[in-house]
Amino acid sequence: MKEEDKFKFAELITAMAGNFNKAMDKPTMRLWWEVLKPLPIDAFESACRRAIIELEWMPKPAHIFKLAGGVTTSQRATLAWSKILSNMNAYQSVDFGDPVIHAAIRMMGGWEELCRKDKDWLNNWGLKEFEKIYIALYDGPQIGEREGAYLAGQADRQNSAMGFFEQCRVKHIDTGLPPSRHPPVKLIDGKPERKALPPGCEKIGELKVENVGKYWEENDNEKK
Repeated sequence: MKEEDKFKFAELITAMAGNFNKAMDKPTMRLWWEVLKPLPIDAFESACRRAIIELEWMPKPAHIFKLAGGVTTSQRATLAWSKILSNMNAYQSVDFGDPVIHAAIRMMGGWEELCRKDKDWLNNWGLKEFEKIYIALYDGPQIGEREGAYLAGQADRQNSAMGFFEQCRVKHIDTGLPPSRHPPVKLIDGKPERKALPPGCEKIGELKVENVGKYWEENDNEKK
């Protein structure tokens, strides 16, 4: 969608939300615009009409993408990033249910480091960097347990450093995305298996997107 489509976008999303007895405030509408603007306005309108006819509840952005004809890897990354931004808490351990998200954040320096970034960086360069890494990983080999495990927060890391290996409670976050082609790391009673988070795995390293394939190849050789 283009800037000149904003008015029609606002009309459509307000009408759709009203059909489900929901109200759209300005911050929410702004977020939906940023996430959904990769869609052409005609595709968005068609998706809104389908949502009103086919759904019994207010759709999430991921549903709109699906109703518009599917979600591309780039769109997955944009949707994932919006969820990351709305759940940033360096102290809290988080699980987004998508190992590609976890691996991409590790490549960007880890969960705690990402949470310390300023808003300007997150809303601009952060999204661009995440999208490049996410696409490279999503289209690559299967993500391993070490790379795809939940993201430990400050509390979890400090407890491990002091020898207290009882896991902190992990916050599960529903991204609203269609299932990933990479299976998630299994959680038991809301807690990950200890083997999924060996010491020192919170930061994969300063890797460039073009070296992602080489990284996975080296790790596969180590496993052999």
